[in-house]
Amino acid sequence: PITSSSTKNLPRPSPSTTTDLSHQPTMASATFVIATLLLATTPFAALAWDGPVLTAPASLPTCGAGCENCVENCGAVLANNGLCCQVASNSSCDVGGQWINSVAGCQNTEGMQLCVLSDDAKKSCDEDLKPQQPGRNWNPMCIGIIGGVGPQAGVDVTTKVMYQVAGLPASAKENTAGKNITRKPWYRQARDMPMFTLNSAPKLDGTTQNNWGWATQAEQVANIGEVLNEIDQTFPPCIGSRGVVGLACNTIHDYLYESLNETFEFVSIVKAVKDTMSKELDASGKKDAFILGSAVTMTPKGEYKALYPPFTDWNVNQGITTKKDRSYLWDNVILKVQQGQPDLAHENFVTFIKKWIPEGFTGPIALSCTELPIAAVDPKTGKFVEGYNFIDPNNELARALVTRAEEVVKEKTPEMWKGYRCGVDTFIKLCCDPDQNTTCTRCCESKSCKVGSSLERLQCTA
Repeated sequence: PITSSSTKNLPRPSPSTTTDLSHQPTMASATFVIATLLLATTPFAALAWDGPVLTAPASLPTCGAGCENCVENCGAVLANNGLCCQVASNSSCDVGGQWINSVAGCQNTEGMQLCVLSDDAKKSCDEDLKPQQPGRNWNPMCIGIIGGVGPQAGVDVTTKVMYQVAGLPASAKENTAGKNITRKPWYRQARDMPMFTLNSAPKLDGTTQNNWGWATQAEQVANIGEVLNEIDQTFPPCIGSRGVVGLACNTIHDYLYESLNETFEFVSIVKAVKDTMSKELDASGKKDAFILGSAVTMTPKGEYKALYPPFTDWNVNQGITTKKDRSYLWDNVILKVQQGQPDLAHENFVTFIKKWIPEGFTGPIALSCTELPIAAVDPKTGKFVEGYNFIDPNNELARALVTRAEEVVKEKTPEMWKGYRCGVDTFIKLCCDPDQNTTCTRCCESKSCKVGSSLERLQCTA
């Protein structure tokens, strides 16, 4: 940028492209934690200087000692143009030059002299002046998900936890329900995703199925309790101390609810679905609804019994009266998903809803077995079967887990949350486009971000 014949242009890195994270799904893996830790301290690549371009006078002296320390001894504007303002008497730079950022400012300051950085100083300054991302903590929220009944459902809930945090437009191919999911205001980067752990426990399914039909309620709870003890030991400590746990299954919910509540902050998938269904029926003033799932789930004896008379005046599952009809979804849809036959499961699911859901029905239809949201997806479109108002329990549980996890960490470790949010707010202020503040994947473009290893801009004491 310097036009003086006695100087060379300070080399600049090429600009990097930016990516909008507002609707990109985040993939969970073992490398996630490592990447998060690295991001907390590692600066991004430098951006091209897009500030003022200065024209330097001819025949300037080469800067002397101390001028290679651009961060402390040179004004950022001058340094990014290959210049500095040094003390004239000893041809060296000190901290006073840090506040001088123009050619005229240096020339009009008594005892100061404009100079050109040497090639070695330019290289050093080029590195020091790279914009750096403010160091900040990662999200302290912790979420545990118990899966395995079946495994596909646990993965689906885990994926939808990420969508509930990062957001997902209705038009995104991953958005099976076609309903917009708003990004959390504190989510900007990978470190802002809560820590989550999926324990897909096949023993849990084996225990419940082996006992089905002969074990009493108390025996079921005791047998399942043995499995829960093993699950408890696999979750990270933060889930017990400041986190939440959800079960990716409706059918065995009643067996686990009490035991899990004694050990963890348990978030109920059944309550999440109940709340959404209640809101929809109250808003519409209608009384008709469907609760689909296993044979027991679809009766007043199942986990959704509170939605049936006499507890409500709703008309639930009208027309589906025989055990044979209620067993159809379990035998021909739910088990087919668990057996790895999604296309057949979808075909059988469509057969069922066309037979039992009246044409033009607009009331809520709860897909109250966690395999049903998988079977409801049309493989041709990637979306739920059109024309129905489905309630996805996996999405409802994911939303409830994220909501409650934030509440719990605020209640149990408020200082930790305040410190994290301070970092987020500072990052947004320094590094995000104010007109579209989701674009924050590059650091501090056109901002006065911290530079160099010795400067700290964050004032987060909590």
